[in-house]
This record gives sequence, structure tokens and C-alpha cells, in this order.
Amino acid sequence: MPTTNSWNVNADGDWATAADWSLGTIPDSNNNVTINTASIHTITHNSGNDTVNNLNVGNDHFIMNGGSLAFVAGASFSLDYQQFGGVLNGAGTVAITGAGNLLGGGAQGTLAFQIGGTIQIGNYSLAGSDTLTNNATTNQTAQITLGDGTGVNARITNSASGAYTINGDYGVTQGAASASIVNAGSLQKTAGSGNSVIGVSVTDTGTISVANGNLQFNGPSNSFNGAISGAGQFTIGGGGVDSINSGTTIATNGFNVVDSGTVVTLGENLNFANTFTQAFGSAINLNGHTLTLSGAASFFNANFGTPTVNGSGTLATSGTTSANIFVLGGTVNWINSGVVTQIGQNQIGDAGASVAIFTNQATGQFNIANDTNLERGGAATSSFVNAGALAKTGGGGTSFVDVNVVDTGAISVASGVLEFRGPVNSFSGTIGGAGQFALGGASANTIAAGASITAATFGVYDNGTTVTLGGNLSYANAFNQGYGTTINLNGKTLTLTGPANFFNANFGTPTVNGSGTLSTSGATTANIFTLGGSVNWVNTGVVTQNGQNQIGDGSSSAATFTNQASGQFNIANDTNLARGSAATSSFVNAGTLAKTGGGGTSFVDVNVADAGTVSVASGAL
Repeated sequence: MPTTNSWNVNADGDWATAADWSLGTIPDSNNNVTINTASIHTITHNSGNDTVNNLNVGNDHFIMNGGSLAFVAGASFSLDYQQFGGVLNGAGTVAITGAGNLLGGGAQGTLAFQIGGTIQIGNYSLAGSDTLTNNATTNQTAQITLGDGTGVNARITNSASGAYTINGDYGVTQGAASASIVNAGSLQKTAGSGNSVIGVSVTDTGTISVANGNLQFNGPSNSFNGAISGAGQFTIGGGGVDSINSGTTIATNGFNVVDSGTVVTLGENLNFANTFTQAFGSAINLNGHTLTLSGAASFFNANFGTPTVNGSGTLATSGTTSANIFVLGGTVNWINSGVVTQIGQNQIGDAGASVAIFTNQATGQFNIANDTNLERGGAATSSFVNAGALAKTGGGGTSFVDVNVVDTGAISVASGVLEFRGPVNSFSGTIGGAGQFALGGASANTIAAGASITAATFGVYDNGTTVTLGGNLSYANAFNQGYGTTINLNGKTLTLTGPANFFNANFGTPTVNGSGTLSTSGATTANIFTLGGSVNWVNTGVVTQNGQNQIGDGSSSAATFTNQASGQFNIANDTNLARGSAATSSFVNAGTLAKTGGGGTSFVDVNVADAGTVSVASGAL
């Protein structure tokens, strides 16, 4: 059985002074050690490697400055415990019921610190499988390390009655991946305008407060279940796997999700009203819930991976949002009622087959601020639904929208080209601006009844692109149809009163087909073009043929070109006006039909009904 070895003098002293002990020897593992002098004194451990069975310090100061002191069965300190160096080791409970300073050195083994008073901790290593349970007040005043290479679950537990305060830009360094902090009380950063990084896993069921600066959780696994508040920044990062669970509220001035590999999963709907940032290769899995951001939000990539919101559920934004290289993944529906500005290429839909949707509500605005694209992920049906305003506000080049678009709102192109290349697009609203509105990418497009196009230029490009009219459409500015594109009039009238250009650049012949009327009254250029279906092209302006054109397509339908009294059709070179399959396709001329250039022969292979003027300036017609 252990024997008692007591401090035997009513005076300060050094642990290593054998004469000051009741047994006349320095305590060892066979001793239960007691220090409790008649008046308050200070006993200091400065050197040596000592082991005792148990240490009980009563009404005295105990200072650990160096060496090592191991316990077989634990220790207790009633007045205070101060450590500025050296190592505590061993097993059992270390109870500090008074004040304490853990301001240097560290602890190893399987010690269980129980804090019942107020302690300061900093420049300290809690290693091995040591634990520290704070039941009162712990103030962190410098960086600490939790865990070591043995990787055996070192832990700080802040109990429901505990207040753990970080008093500056200090954090917790991860010494082992298994190290952790469990917070059931109050975890606070109270000072410092910079970062405090907690590099170990955190399980929070209490409260977190960030009065200043940034409190960042970088541990391998973090779980939040309580209230998070303060005038500072709350950040999740470090590439960990994190969850924001039922009952969590976040009311800090800023909320950030950063770092490649960081994954945050929602366990409930979450509302955040202040400044939100998601950056680099981080991911937020909505997990069937709604993330509502009503303040300023920013999604950005700075060459460290692309941030993603994925899973299923809803991302709702109503403030001012900046999106700079971002992926809307899974089956998430982003509902925007605020202002979103795209300043880097973004993507709707991820690499999988899931369908993501961006819904721009009637009050919403989506601005493409430069020559960047809105890309499509793996699913052909990911879409942009616009009931508000979709605008290209900057850049003199081209911005492609590669997702399906359903537009009932307003589209504006202030400069450059905004080209819609999604597989299927529908336009029912107003389209304007000083730039070019374009349809391309082999897309299938519908311009519905009620749609209005007033953009400075309207273009239809790319082999396979089709446009179907759902109502009569009048357009007064510059119109271009090129390559192997098709406009199906669908029984309606397309009226072009401005300059028009139909052209082929070795990528297929543009066609206007179906049934209905193509009406031109401006200056039109036709360079390898097919008037198909049963369309009647009614011209009251000037049409100049620079390449072989065709009236009638490969079907039996008869197409007609009607050159009215004020109309002029000029064949500017030795090109032909060919006929499709229907023998009844025709050119009806009440105006002027002229060959204005070329010394060779131009053939007109369709039926001609001429009541106007035919002129041959050179060559043969």
C-alpha cells in the first residue's frame, strides 16, 4: 500500500529537496503526496523525472516549471496549479478547483483534468489521451496543441456550466486527427481582429460567440447544434466533413465555408441574414433542406477548386450575390429574388445526371458582367428559369448560356453578344439592349406569342439550331441567320424591317420553312439560303443575292418569293436561283428583278410570274 509523504516545512521550497519531505526522501510511486502547510507557500517542480501514486495540494501554490511529474492515481489542487514548463504524465483525475495557469509545457498519458475554477491556458500541449473538462472558466491566451503522434483521442470538453474563452488570435493546433473539442457550454472568441483556427474536430451543442475577428473550424469533422452569434466571422474550412444540425442558428456578422474538400451538410433549413462567403473547392450539401441567404453573398474560386452547392433542396438568395466560378449541383433549385452578378464562369448542373435549376423570380436580376459563360453540367435538362431580369451588362465579346432557358421576364444585352445554346429554350418576354441576342449551339428554340425582340442585333447561328415561332414576330434592327440553322414560321409571320443577312460559311445552309410569311422591307443579303416549306417571302425592300439561293426545299411543298411593286431582287454575280423538289415553287415579281453583275449566266430555275421589271446589266439571265 502507498505510504504518505507530506511537505514537512511551513515554507516555500523545491520538490527535489528531500529534507523538506516527511519521509526525508523525494516522493516516489509508493507515496501518496500531501502538500498543505499552515500558511500559504509555493512549492515548485523544476527538474527531474518523478512519479507518485497521488498528489493532493491544499492551501498552497504549486508550480510546474520543468522536468516531468507522473501520477498513478491522479492529483488535486485546491488553491491553484501553475505550469510554465515540464510535463505532467500518468493517469487518473487532475482536479483544479481553484485558479490555474497552463501556460507552458504540457501533459501526456491518460490524465483527466477537471477544472472547477478559473484557469489560463496557452503555449500548452494536451497530448496522449489526456482530457480537460471545463466546468467553470478557461481563458486561452496563446496557441495550444491537442493530441500527439500516438493519436489516442485527446479531448477538451466544455461542460454546460463551462465558459471557454479565446482571448486573442489564438487557436488549437491538431496534434492528432482523433483530437477533439466537445462544447456543451459557451465557446467564445472575445479578442483579436485576425484568425483563430481550431484545427481539431468539434462537436457543439452549446453556444459559440465570435465578438471579434474570425473563428475558423478546420478539424476533420465538425458538428454544430447550437446558437452561433457575434460581430465577428464564423468559418468552416480545412477540408473537413461538417454538419449543421437541427436547432442551429447562425447570427454572426459573417459566415464562411472555405478550402478544397470541405463539405458542409445541412440537417435542417438554415437562414442567414448577414455576409456569406463560399470559396475554393468547398461543397454545401443541402440534404433536402433550404439555405436562405438574405444578406450579401459571394461564391468564388481563387485557383483552389470550385465551390459547389449540391444535394437536393433550395438555395434562396434575396440580397446582393457575386458568383465567380461556381457550380450549382445535384438537384438544387437556386431561387433568386435579389441581384446576382456573374464575374466568372459558372455552371448549372454538376458532372452527374441530376438536374439543377436556377429560378430568377420576378424581382430577381442575374447580371453577366463580362465575357463569361453560364455552363451546363452533365444533365441536358438543367435550366435557367427567368421571370425577372437576365442581362449581359459588360464585355464586348460573347457570353454563352449553355443551359436550357425558360424566359417569361426580360433579357437585356448592353454590349457584346449573349448567345443561348442550351438544348431547349423558350422565350416569352422582352429582349432588348445595344448588343446582340443570339441563338446557337444546335439548340431548339421557341419564340412564343407575346415575345418582343428589340436588341440591336438578332442572330441565329450554328448547324442544327432551330427556331419555332409561337406568334407573329416583328423585328426592326439587324438580323442574321447563318450556317445550317432553321426558322420554322409555324403558320406565323416574321417581319424584318431592318437590315437582314442570310448566309452560309461552309457550315450548312440556313432555311426558313414551315408555313407562314417572311416579310422584309429593309436591305437584305441572301448568300446560299433556302426558302422552304410553303413559306411566302414577301419583299418590299432590296434583296441582294451573293450566293446561290433556293426557293423550295426537299419536300413537295411549294415556296413562293413575292417581290412587291416597291421590292427589288438583285442577282449580284453569276449565281443561280435554284428550285427545290416542288415544281410549283415560284418567283412572283411585281417590282424589279435584276442581274446587276457578273459576265456569265445566272439561271432562275423556279416558275416566274412577272408583272414588273426584269433587268440584265451584264452577262445572261
